[in-house]
Amino acid sequence: MTSEATWITDARWWGAAATLGAGLGLAMAFAPEFAVGGLLVASLLFVFSRSRHRSELLVGMYWIAYVIYTIIFYGVIVRFGFYPFYLAFLLSIVLALRRSGLRVDPVLFWLYAGYMVTMLASFFGFQEPIDSAVVQIVLPHLVGALVLLQFRSREGLRVPIPALILGSLTIAGYVVFRSAQAGFRYRGDIEANPNGAAMVIGFGVLAAVITLLEPSVRSSRRWRTVGLLVAIAAMVYSILLLASRGLAISLLLSILVVVGRTFLRERRGAWVVLVLLVAVGGGLLLPGGQQLVERVTSQEAEFASAGSRFPLWRVTIDSIASGDLRELLFGHGFASTAPVVEASFAGQPSVHSNYLRVFHEFGLLSLVLFVALHAYLLFRGWQIPGSDGLMVLGFSVLLIMEGVTGDVAVTFPFWLAIGYLGAIVSWHAAEPDPGRDVRLVR
Repeated sequence: MTSEATWITDARWWGAAATLGAGLGLAMAFAPEFAVGGLLVASLLFVFSRSRHRSELLVGMYWIAYVIYTIIFYGVIVRFGFYPFYLAFLLSIVLALRRSGLRVDPVLFWLYAGYMVTMLASFFGFQEPIDSAVVQIVLPHLVGALVLLQFRSREGLRVPIPALILGSLTIAGYVVFRSAQAGFRYRGDIEANPNGAAMVIGFGVLAAVITLLEPSVRSSRRWRTVGLLVAIAAMVYSILLLASRGLAISLLLSILVVVGRTFLRERRGAWVVLVLLVAVGGGLLLPGGQQLVERVTSQEAEFASAGSRFPLWRVTIDSIASGDLRELLFGHGFASTAPVVEASFAGQPSVHSNYLRVFHEFGLLSLVLFVALHAYLLFRGWQIPGSDGLMVLGFSVLLIMEGVTGDVAVTFPFWLAIGYLGAIVSWHAAEPDPGRDVRLVR
């Protein structure tokens, strides 16, 4: 368990990382050249700093800069703006190889690598030019692997969590601000994809709930608990404004799973459900808070068909079924789903399902590896004790459910989460840590 002195030291570092990440995210929109140079300098400073968790702090700084730039400044294009981060990630990996080495769970490695191979194999016969749009689909998979390799100890697994919550809370504040400016119009009136923004905020809610379940948080200074409660309330309200039905259902299920496991094993944590009910109830009473309920009740037919997803799914399934054995096993090729869907639904390039997209484009073998990767994380999340296990378990449920009605496996937040969960699993794959309570390990 982290001591008070250690926590304060870490707080200073992640506070500096959060401030720097936010500043660079803002600068990216107004002064791209300055921001790119600043990212390069800051990334190198973090890699060579004397912080005990410099690479883990870099992950937190990347998250904050990324969500601010891509959601608050949606539409502002900065080519190669985040590449200094990736260079710093690679340099950190090289330094780790020269020092203490890297740690990766072998099962996770082969599932991840196998899926990557099937995805890259889908480029055989790809006729379109490899432009930035293609790179932005492939790159998140690689960034997830880089994040997986940034963690140097079990203690370091907890370092990015404050930055995760802070980044999500920043987006929540932006959503509330924009909604108020627009008179609480439909879905927050933001330019970015409201479902994507809701997923980013949902990550913060889940991380805050899991942190709240830690006995060390509730038994320490009261301001931490109060701060987490306020943050959860603000983020829940912003999700109500964004009215993302799929995210709301996925987040609810993931929270029920982590609270349920905590209660079953330690007979505590049920009070968190009451906190969430109060947060939702309070949000519904605030201006615009009824949008999620209205979106469900006013479109019952659409909701019954998973938000008009079924027609998109049927078209994709028909295309899969019409293929030959090779296409069934190895897919129809990279980015082949969009033209199939758009042929029947003009202006709709997404099938709105991770699993159908993977099956159609990469084939049955890739789908098996993709599902197995999720299942393995879910299984290990149930096994790993404490809050680390809750993070893996809760986020696995959230990602699995989000993938049912959303094509989120082409996004950076999805693969950042996969990389982080993989790091937790990897650091719990070896012998038990003497400093931890491992009585719950099966």
